[in-house]
Amino acid sequence: MAPGFENGFSEAVTETASVVLPSSWLPFYSSTTDRERSAYMLNNMMSFRKYVSSRRCSAERLMDNRKILVGTPAAGHNSAFFFSVKFGAFLLCRNFRLHGDCKEQWNMVKRNIEFCSITEVFMSEKPIRIAVTGAAGQIAYSLLFRIAAGDIFGENRPVILNLLEIEPALTRCNGVVMELEDCAFPLLKEVTATTDPKVAFQDADWCLLLGSAPRKAGMERRDLLDINGKIFVDQGKAIAAHASKNVKVLVVGNPCNINALIALRHAEGVPVGNFFAMTGLDESRSKYQLAQKAGVHVSAVKNMTIWGNHSSTQFPDFTNATIRGIPVPEVIRDKTWLEETFVPAIQKRGAAIIETRGVSSAASAANAIVETVRKLINPTPTGDWFSVSVLSNGEYGTEPGLITGFPLRTDANGNHEIVPNLEINDYARAQIDASIEELKEERKLASEVLSCRL
Repeated sequence: MAPGFENGFSEAVTETASVVLPSSWLPFYSSTTDRERSAYMLNNMMSFRKYVSSRRCSAERLMDNRKILVGTPAAGHNSAFFFSVKFGAFLLCRNFRLHGDCKEQWNMVKRNIEFCSITEVFMSEKPIRIAVTGAAGQIAYSLLFRIAAGDIFGENRPVILNLLEIEPALTRCNGVVMELEDCAFPLLKEVTATTDPKVAFQDADWCLLLGSAPRKAGMERRDLLDINGKIFVDQGKAIAAHASKNVKVLVVGNPCNINALIALRHAEGVPVGNFFAMTGLDESRSKYQLAQKAGVHVSAVKNMTIWGNHSSTQFPDFTNATIRGIPVPEVIRDKTWLEETFVPAIQKRGAAIIETRGVSSAASAANAIVETVRKLINPTPTGDWFSVSVLSNGEYGTEPGLITGFPLRTDANGNHEIVPNLEINDYARAQIDASIEELKEERKLASEVLSCRL
């Protein structure tokens, strides 16, 4: 096999205006057969993709160097190495022309390496197995095709989908499976529909828990917690028994904070830091409303946190959010609008959609799932953060042992942390405390209903 590729790679891609084969590699290249050279180039292509996909090389820097990578080798450069990096750039930039020596090199690869398609070569990584509950529902219908298309884990990472449904909905779920098959997604290695949690969660790397019983007319909170509590007790146990050791769990089915806590407390052995409840949809709603009010593009709004419970008591924190790097209250100086229009609008947005559309959010919720998982597995841009609910250890004066909304950021190794040292003014403190009180009441009631300590 060819010598290692990644040593010194950052200099080759991100620092210099040339791509040069280290002299220690030249004897290997000059003394090998065409087949060995072909394997060497494919190895380099894959290393290039893995390097940039890890985001150690920023998208901006990659674009700056694209003009270098898609050019022709300068005098004295080794065309095989240059071709390898150049073709890796093509896979990411979709801007590539084969000509000259590179075309000859690619023809050599095709002659000497047996594969059916370029995609197969770059899909040699272990597939990610994703379990999705409530798989026949509307959110899942908007989500599953995006997972299979690579929208979450990337264009070159194969996925396996395990879909869990209740028996009455299994036929509809099988229909979704048929549609997934009909799309012929290159990244979708396998899809299974089942009513058995043991099968659905077997070896799962990610569990997206969308399914939960909705609150119906005349139903008390106690009744709802009784029904959903039993569901998430069983799912927590099944995840612990059958999923991968480092499985990540994102709970979307409402009431998602308490459902996530119930699952966590019954998933013995799964790291508590691997459980999340989604607030990403509320974060996106908040960014859009602030952008509209300020007359800016939504991408200008950053640092948005949704504190507390995913309910009508949640607090969309405009006090620490920024617009083009400036605190929101300094851009939108209408304090009355922020406190009396913006905050209630976000708190009640879900109900407003039901009233207008006749059903709850689906496509926007699926998009929020995509964005939340992306943010949990990829480094957070410097100076920014995102919102998700995790288990509290008392940060920011919250009640320890509750799953509540926080500002999070993810490092280059995929580890997340709660952003420290944000200023919480008196208004924000009161809003957060009110939502925490609601969570405490829900935990107490759920503990009574399920006869367990949460």
